[in-house]
Amino acid sequence: MNNEQCDEDYDDNNYPGGWFGESWGAPVCDDEAHHRLTPVGVECFECLVAVTAEDRGLIIPGSVPPNARGVILGSLVVHEKITYGLSVVHIECFLKNIRE
Repeated sequence: MNNEQCDEDYDDNNYPGGWFGESWGAPVCDDEAHHRLTPVGVECFECLVAVTAEDRGLIIPGSVPPNARGVILGSLVVHEKITYGLSVVHIECFLKNIRE
């Protein structure tokens, strides 16, 4: 899969999370079924910098606060007052957060 602008519709018919960009050699990148189009223009939820076509990272499903940044628009679902969505994070930001 090439780094292309994200125009894929993420829905409940498939696992919505995954990884994007070029592989960085982690086991998560072994599963091409979870390789997603790069969500160009969506802000990283850690650093709030927009993802570019050259970036690598993760798309993580989970609960998100109201008015959260770094969430793929159209992915938000409210269930019993909890909002769920798909958060986007650069792999460097994700790893930095683990080390801290």
